[in-house]
Amino acid sequence: GVVCPTCGSREVSFMATRRLWQCKEKHTRRQFSIKVGTIFEDSPLGLDKWLAAISVSREKNAFIANIVKCRPPGNRDPQPEESEACFPYLERQIELVRPRSILAVGRIAAQRLIGSDIGIGKLRGKVYAWGGIPLIPTYHPSGVLRNPSLRGAVWEDLKRLRSLLDERASGEG
Repeated sequence: GVVCPTCGSREVSFMATRRLWQCKEKHTRRQFSIKVGTIFEDSPLGLDKWLAAISVSREKNAFIANIVKCRPPGNRDPQPEESEACFPYLERQIELVRPRSILAVGRIAAQRLIGSDIGIGKLRGKVYAWGGIPLIPTYHPSGVLRNPSLRGAVWEDLKRLRSLLDERASGEG
């Protein structure tokens, strides 16, 4: 499989996790960078646009990581044993990065981090905790591209993330 790199700042306010990159992303080696992620504006920036809308950027205060570290054949969802095999790496990344919060992007990331098989539509809208770190699940950009009516829900999740980051920052000062 193709190895999925991580990227982001070492001065982290939050960490985004997802299942793996999409097929076309392998050409850029940058997660969330293809047109499937262009939700708020017609631009190839994807998740970057989502983050910019709440004053977050991977260059300054975000870190992007994958639930699985290699893309399964045919860009299929990872099998449970694949997620399980990679999970210690993600746990270590979270331990090293020490984010103030985690945004679980999509069903696979949300279910794995929350420990549930409930669909993303029912998981999102709440704040969970992973290892004492607040975790907010939201839809994957590809899901929003297929169903634009989900944009409002994603925007609510992003505002919840921004609020959480602000609360945690003020608690540290």
